[in-house]
Formats: sequence, structure tokens, C-alpha cells
Amino acid sequence: MARKRFVRIAAISAAVTALAVLSVSSAAAHEREENHEGYGVIAVEGRHPVSPGAINYVVRVTWSADQHAASDAGVTATAISPLGVQSAPIALQPIDLDGRYGGTVVFPSGGAWTVRLASATPAGSVDIQEQVVDVGGGNGG
Repeated sequence: MARKRFVRIAAISAAVTALAVLSVSSAAAHEREENHEGYGVIAVEGRHPVSPGAINYVVRVTWSADQHAASDAGVTATAISPLGVQSAPIALQPIDLDGRYGGTVVFPSGGAWTVRLASATPAGSVDIQEQVVDVGGGNGG
């Protein structure tokens, strides 16, 4: 009899724990959907040359309405040549849970390049200008 009671208590305890976890997860998802409005604000927090013609960027993405971090933003960087030719976008990887992403852009030649940093959710973009030194053998764009 004591064994059956223990099994029932354990089953009830497991069910209550599962419901509590689902409730917290659901509330967090609901809060995430409800509280974030506006567009993406992208701030360049770091710019580090790693070699001639390659720069590592660290950006932070926040929601414009509440300035909360965008932890699932889907951030890309696209290099645009001095002649307006766009490279394939590269995905910046999440660095932390506070909306930071990082990645390295490689420029095939020197010149006045534009780097377009964009986030998918929340939607936003910012262009920054880079004067890239000739990377050896390039024609400047």
C-alpha cells in the first residue's frame, strides 16, 4: 500500500513539475512576442582587422521600442564594392544572450567599401563605410 501511494505521489509530482515548466516556457514565449515591438537597432561595438582585407565585426541588436536585446535576430554582413557589387551575405554568429553577434568580412580588393549589417527579427540594417587597403594584387574594386 505504501508503495502504491509513493508511486502516485511521484507521478503527481512529475505532472506538476511538467506543467510548471510548460507554464514558464509558455509565459516566456508570450512575453517575448508581446513586449518586443519596433525595428532592429544595430550598433557596431567592435571592429577588429584580422589581416589585410579582413575585418571582424561585433554588433549588438536591440528592439527599438524597448531596447531589449534581440537574441534570435538572424544577423548578416554584406560587403558592397566601390562599384556597387554585393558579395554573398555572411551570417554573424551569436556571441552571447545579450544580442551580440560576430563574424569576419573578407574584402577581395582594396578601396572604399560599404558593409551592410542587417537583422531579420527585428528587421533593421545599418551601412558602415570601410577604407580597405589593397590586399595584394587587387585593383581597388
